[in-house]
Amino acid sequence: MDGAGKLKAEVETPGIDITLTGNFGGDRQMAVRTMLVQATAENEAHEIVDRVFRIFDRQKARYEIVDLSEELRKNEQALARFQEDMPAVEAKYQKEQAARDVEIEELRKRYSEIVSKAESEHDTSGRRGQFRPQGHIKSDLENVERQIAKVADEKAKVKAEREEFLKSHDQVGVKRYEEEIARLRGEIDKRKAVLGDAA
Repeated sequence: MDGAGKLKAEVETPGIDITLTGNFGGDRQMAVRTMLVQATAENEAHEIVDRVFRIFDRQKARYEIVDLSEELRKNEQALARFQEDMPAVEAKYQKEQAARDVEIEELRKRYSEIVSKAESEHDTSGRRGQFRPQGHIKSDLENVERQIAKVADEKAKVKAEREEFLKSHDQVGVKRYEEEIARLRGEIDKRKAVLGDAA
């Protein structure tokens, strides 16, 4: 069969239509299409199909890099904010606890003042025996003791909450961000390798 007859036979023989369609996220879609004549050798057909897949994979990788880079940027910013916030959280805690210490110290002074004043009045009034708080003095002292206990409880509660916060955020939070950042960088490197292979 001469060249023209062979070409006519190939044109009349139905070909193989290969279409690869993909969604790259959002409104990004792509279809890659090629035709193979029936007489195409198998190894040649594999090369053509592989080439079509490389085109598709390269474009997909290109858009995934954009999306992954944006996700990486957000995680890096979140980690930076997280790490910047930790000293501020600690400074606020220290300031509040110092204020509670001052409040407890003032309440203790008040307690001592009530006792001193009552003892002095007891001594100057000519009463006999050792001073024992009674009546309104006793209830004033009990009130101050309750206030001291309340502030001490608040201090202990805030300390426990802070320790739990630091434990979960320092170790888990930072580690989670660092692991996610490493994973995203690895995914981006894989896509860059696809781009490099197809270039």
